[in-house]
Amino acid sequence: MKVVIKVGGSLMNHPYQLREILKIISDIAEQRKVLIVPGGAYFANRIRELHSRKYLSDSAAHWLAIRCMDLSGSLMADMQPSWSLYSGIDAFKRWADGESFIIQPYELLKSHDRLPHSWDVTSDSISLWIGIQGEADAVLILKSISPFMKWWSVIQSETEVVRPESVQYLIDKEIIDRYISQLYPKFKGDFYVLNGLRPENLSEIINKQSQ
Repeated sequence: MKVVIKVGGSLMNHPYQLREILKIISDIAEQRKVLIVPGGAYFANRIRELHSRKYLSDSAAHWLAIRCMDLSGSLMADMQPSWSLYSGIDAFKRWADGESFIIQPYELLKSHDRLPHSWDVTSDSISLWIGIQGEADAVLILKSISPFMKWWSVIQSETEVVRPESVQYLIDKEIIDRYISQLYPKFKGDFYVLNGLRPENLSEIINKQSQ
């Protein structure tokens, strides 16, 4: 079973919980092929600000934001030394061969420059694109909020596969990026968006996937 788990950059603001998440994913990787995609928001928000002030071109902002994902990956690997980093263009082959690792995606994306150079594409879309290209069975996007809470009602359970009608809701609430709407129909696996601060939901989803 091949699983992409995007660990949101905003989770860097919660180091204790982030370490717990990385430990849980380590346990998951003992039985499955796991590729962690590090979110870059913790660092990329500064790039976004510079871009908004016209200091950077669209392409420069795009690639610098992806460099921020590489940096986040280095920090996550330092927090959980059982995880190795990989940044090569043959990442899909290594993953298919059974390796689990934290991907630093800059080199891979430079060699497959197929995504728009805009803020419509963040590590969310990059994670789903990797899931499509690598034929993942599931892609899980971990955020630092509960994605389906709307006032006092719940749109759907976090541990359910994201429904087609929920995708636009998540985009409208700026929980996932806009380009997901283009990639979601192409993904043949199961797609989840969940609160990374509740790692028990991650374990529940993986256990269901194994049944």
